[in-house]
Amino acid sequence: MFEKSKMFDLYISELIEEKLKTLAVTDGEYGTLKAKMDIDFEMLETNFNMEEIEIIEGFQGLICDMYAIENKYLYFQGFGDCMRSLKRLEVY
Repeated sequence: MFEKSKMFDLYISELIEEKLKTLAVTDGEYGTLKAKMDIDFEMLETNFNMEEIEIIEGFQGLICDMYAIENKYLYFQGFGDCMRSLKRLEVY
């Protein structure tokens, strides 16, 4: 059972990654923010020493991990909401 759950989590993660790649290509605001983030990170590298950068990267990693968990949760919530809506509309 655990292996199936892990495989399903991987499947959902891959779906989210695929959707984010599409978002980066199709949404100019997202692409702009992503580019700004890359530029800002380069500025951090010039203004902080290696130890400070490791702290910043560690914190950024925590934020990314938190977003990944939130994205999975919201994906499942959206799926459930969609199913309930389809049942109310008697489509499913």
